[in-house]
Amino acid sequence: MTILITTKRKIHIDAAHCHSPAGGQGMNLGLQDADNLAWKLSLVLNGQAADPETLLDSYHIEREPHAASTIKVTSRATQAGITEGFLARNIRETAMSTMMMIPQVREYAFKNVMQLFVTVDGGSKLLGTSDKGLIKAGHFLPDSEGLRQRTLEKRTSLIRRLNLHEILIGTTQYTAILVATCPSQAKPRLDLLEKFWIHARPYPVKRIIVESSWHTHFNQYPLFVLPQEEQDAQTSFYSEERMDSPYSVTSRVGLLPLFPKYFDGPSPCVLMIVRPDLYVAQSKTVYNENDIVSALEYFKAHLLSKPN
Repeated sequence: MTILITTKRKIHIDAAHCHSPAGGQGMNLGLQDADNLAWKLSLVLNGQAADPETLLDSYHIEREPHAASTIKVTSRATQAGITEGFLARNIRETAMSTMMMIPQVREYAFKNVMQLFVTVDGGSKLLGTSDKGLIKAGHFLPDSEGLRQRTLEKRTSLIRRLNLHEILIGTTQYTAILVATCPSQAKPRLDLLEKFWIHARPYPVKRIIVESSWHTHFNQYPLFVLPQEEQDAQTSFYSEERMDSPYSVTSRVGLLPLFPKYFDGPSPCVLMIVRPDLYVAQSKTVYNENDIVSALEYFKAHLLSKPN
């Protein structure tokens, strides 16, 4: 099948696999290829890409290394499985089965077969930078739990808990996430919430703000949300109940160790840009408005602003 994307470019889509079927890696590769390409085609076809050629070129840059690696690994696995002889047979039947009884080895093998260690190649021009200690650009965004949606519902007991992936899966847009949680003794950074919301407004992206539960007013939206933005706001504001949990957004992105000791200074926030395929494009520590503006500069290189 051939798709005409621009007057200069056609994309040819095929399902031919040139590697061994060992481990069923062809299906995993195909799904990840489709996931990597679909949102890029969507941005180009909808006229939202600032540089369509660079965006489409990134597909090969990001996916070819994984295809080459899979061919190498599956070829070795096939060779090991068909090699004859007493020694080879004993290694397969005894040593391998013994090693797979070790939980750490079994988990590592499972994650490799499921391709859960896949990262976006550092040569991709779609990757920004990451501040020290934060989740790295090019890594898959780990799921987080314990989020509650901020709504106009007065009975907070009716608001169910969500995981981060539940909120993000299905979007064809970039997502800008401001993690603004802080200890209960610290002063919440309401100023940064407003600056983030306003400065991200010109771009066709999904905005998400994560606050601490003790600083959240569930039955109202902040005053900086415009009336025409209230529908978007319904899926933009979330609170986190236990930021010290290893599965919280605060811990997962690397914000928890950055809180000042004895709360003697302003708490930082983390501004993270996530691609539609849930890979982190950039992660920055922000202390003030200038930091937010600088972090959002990423979108100027990759997305066109919303029409006025």
